[in-house]
Amino acid sequence: MNSISFFQHPGAEASELAVSFLAIVAKHDPQVMGVKPFYDLLKALEPQLSLLTTPRIAHPLTPDIQNDIRRANELSMAIVTQLKAVERSKLEAYKAPLLLLSPLAKQYLTKNYKSTREKFNDKTRNFLDAANKTEEISNAAKALGIDVFITELGVVKNRIDQNDALRSEYSVSRRAVKEMQLRKALNKAMSDLLKAIDLAKVTNKTFDFGPFDTELGVLFTSYRSKLRSRSTRRLNSAIKKESAAPTTTSVATESLEDGLI
Repeated sequence: MNSISFFQHPGAEASELAVSFLAIVAKHDPQVMGVKPFYDLLKALEPQLSLLTTPRIAHPLTPDIQNDIRRANELSMAIVTQLKAVERSKLEAYKAPLLLLSPLAKQYLTKNYKSTREKFNDKTRNFLDAANKTEEISNAAKALGIDVFITELGVVKNRIDQNDALRSEYSVSRRAVKEMQLRKALNKAMSDLLKAIDLAKVTNKTFDFGPFDTELGVLFTSYRSKLRSRSTRRLNSAIKKESAAPTTTSVATESLEDGLI
């Protein structure tokens, strides 16, 4: 009898599958079936199933990181706004500084708030590295009135990196490890029980496995159907995104070319 992997199902669904599987075996009496020791091994894991259904609590540093990300976006927009204002003035004294800073802002800060976290980090870091690379660029930032924003952005970005590192240490910790171990244990216990049932079908001629097989078949079919449905939804979503991609790219390109930022 084919098994089902507990790794393929989200927490609550995996827990429901384990409980339903145990209930079916218990209904048909594992002692009479001749599989009691293997049933007991899976049953012993049942008290731990709450680990799969208990909501994960956000790390205490998450609100601070989110606030700093908002702050970093505000500072980025302040830099962009100031550069736009200076450009509109069309004063000759600002022409050279703008030539140094405008391309950097356009490349790294344009709509950075729409970026993924990874891209946001990379673009902000690259902008700060470039803006502080030479004394000439630093002086240009002062002349344009954005040096204070750049300095504050650097402070905020360092704080984000430090808190991200602390949160990552915590994230790969006990909860994730325990959940992985539990799913492995569930897979092994269910696989061993199903193998024991297959063997019992050969050795235990006094027990009618027909009704049991029917119930278990219905259970496994329903959960495999859930997997197929999710797979279909992901595929359809990917197809929609792929179809929309050319239009999105075109609009983004046009907005970049319109004005300074």
